[in-house]
Parts: sequence; C-alpha cells; structure tokens
Amino acid sequence: SRRWRTRSPATSWGAWSPSPAWLDLSVAALAQAQKRLPNVGSLVAWQHAEVLAVELPVSAFDIRHGRAVAHALTDPADRARYVAQVRRAVKPDGFVLVATFAEDGPTRCSGLDVVRDSSATLHDEFGNDLQLVESSREEHSTPCGAPQLFTYCLCRSEPLAARRTRSPSYSTRDRVVSPYRSRCRCDSADCGHS
Repeated sequence: SRRWRTRSPATSWGAWSPSPAWLDLSVAALAQAQKRLPNVGSLVAWQHAEVLAVELPVSAFDIRHGRAVAHALTDPADRARYVAQVRRAVKPDGFVLVATFAEDGPTRCSGLDVVRDSSATLHDEFGNDLQLVESSREEHSTPCGAPQLFTYCLCRSEPLAARRTRSPSYSTRDRVVSPYRSRCRCDSADCGHS
C-alpha cells in the first residue's frame, strides 16, 4: 500500500540562518515555489525534508505555517511527533498557523486516507500553551475544480514562563477518519487530489 512518506530526504536542517524557511517533502513543490517567488527566493532557506524526520532548530521561528500536512498524518504517533516538532520550533510568543481538511472535507487525498479536523479537535492536539487566536473555514478548489473544505487555526505560543506553570494536553479524540473518496475524479497527474 502507498504511504504519504515514500522517500527519505535530508534529516538535518543544516546551516541555519534567521531567514524565512520553506520545508517541503516534494522537490517539485520546492522548485515551483522558488519559481513563484523570484524576487525573494534567494532570501529563503529552502529545505527538502520530511517534517517528522528533520531536526528543526529549537525556538527558531516567529511564525510557523503548515498547510496540508496534518491531514496526511493518519497514525496518532505521527501526529504527536508533528505537534512536538511544531511546538519545539516556534518561539515563545510566536504564531502557529495550521490548515487541514475540515471535519466535513475530503476523506481521501492522492488516493490515501486522511484525518479531518474541526478547529476544536485540531487545537486540542496542540495543547494549552498554544492559545487559539482565530479559526476559520475555507473552500479551496483543486486544480480539477473539486471543492475541498479546510479548517485553519491561528495560535499564539505562550511565553516560556507561562509554559512552565502548566503541562501540555494532547487529545486525538473526535478526529474523523473516513474510507469514503473525495469528490475529485480528475485523472490529471498534477491534481494530486483523487
């Protein structure tokens, strides 16, 4: 059976600089992003890596954005490792923006099962020291025109002193994993949402 993680890219962040960073599992996605950002691309630290395997610098990011990652992690242990990566990498008083399939969003992506979340279930997984600032839903259109509902959560990391007074709570209750296919029936190799 196919898995989300099919290759083993670099597992070390390497020489870290305080510039903006872009981490992606896909070399093609990195190349496309670099093409779309020609004026700022040289200022970005581009990294081909798997988010669960890379060694991210501790408290290095003011803002951490993850789109279309959490829903691909269907194993609870992988989700817990992902949350730990995010929590470790964001600075105290930093922000975390996570986008994932909504609880009534697609049930499969690229032929694989996914996890779907509401803002409450997604925020619950990240723990109490990430305070929910705002959440929203978005209807995204795939390249083949199929709608996909996403949940976005913007959280702010508490200052380090506040973190020490409370233990984190992680919960995966109420997550929805469904065997049903999404509405996209596109045969395009570029779509990736079938």
